[in-house]
Amino acid sequence: MKNVKLWIAICGFVLLSQPGPSQASSQSVTDGGNTFYPAAVWYSGGKARAPMLEKIDSTSALRWGADLDQIKADGFNTVKTWIDWQSGEPKHGVYNFENLNLLMRLANERGLRVIVQIYLDSAPDWIGRLYPGGRFVDHSGAIIDSQSAPGYCIDDPDVKREAVAFLEALSRDANQSPSLYGWDVWSEPHVINWAEFPYLKSPEFGFNPSTQARFRRWLQVKYGALDNLNAA
Repeated sequence: MKNVKLWIAICGFVLLSQPGPSQASSQSVTDGGNTFYPAAVWYSGGKARAPMLEKIDSTSALRWGADLDQIKADGFNTVKTWIDWQSGEPKHGVYNFENLNLLMRLANERGLRVIVQIYLDSAPDWIGRLYPGGRFVDHSGAIIDSQSAPGYCIDDPDVKREAVAFLEALSRDANQSPSLYGWDVWSEPHVINWAEFPYLKSPEFGFNPSTQARFRRWLQVKYGALDNLNAA
């Protein structure tokens, strides 16, 4: 495969089964009596680039299967794939895991494991319509409508509730596949903002009411009184 971005499992992610004390530092698990170390190719079907997904057609299974055959032939034992909230729940309460299910089925047929990365920052537009208070606010006061990033703020209780419901539905679906190895529940959380806001100079998010209220509660617990905070 040309121009394949590789992902070697040295970063932290959530394993489905806790490794024993002797294995915890290496993030490996025992597989049939042998220690299994995931070495993965970054792939989610066809030519899709994260966080987007390729639209499935009548040729997808054949094409993706050929890619997975090459991945395995090149010595890899795992595929690092992804799913974004927008694709996974395009309408409120209506879930679509078709791409993930196809990839996991094809991977299982070839004895490959799958690690699933989740993009909650690529959030559906209906979140912003239902919960306008969950939109991010820049330090200048600008209210941000998501453009696949930064998404919506999970400090907002309504947004958090919807995010949890999506994760629960996704895990129920994916956990049915024997090829599922682990989860990367949030890669680079708000370290990088993928969207561009040319009208903002050095945008900094987190000034929405729910986040400010949470930060104030944290300060009160830490310092107890405003005088103590000022002294610190």
